[in-house]
Amino acid sequence: MVGHAGLWVQKDRNHKITNRTAVKEIYLGPYWNDPDFWVDVAKRLPKEAAVQKSMSRLNPKWCFVDFYTDVVYVKRQMFRVYMEYCPLGQYTRVYTIAP
Repeated sequence: MVGHAGLWVQKDRNHKITNRTAVKEIYLGPYWNDPDFWVDVAKRLPKEAAVQKSMSRLNPKWCFVDFYTDVVYVKRQMFRVYMEYCPLGQYTRVYTIAP
């Protein structure tokens, strides 16, 4: 299993950034049918997306980034999770500075 995260930006006609979205890609390969990665293997509902979606609905809101959506790519045996961009850097850094 291989994955990575990146930042997608949207720009206006003056090339000013108007929106940021964090995108995480997870390539399952030989683990494609492993039930540990799916809420429902037949429906291809990724557990990671389901957990993030649930957490983004919790209060207080400042604890978690917003979940936007997820997309499964069957032919590539991978999925993407789209979420709010958090400009604070790595989670371990945020965790150590949080109250």
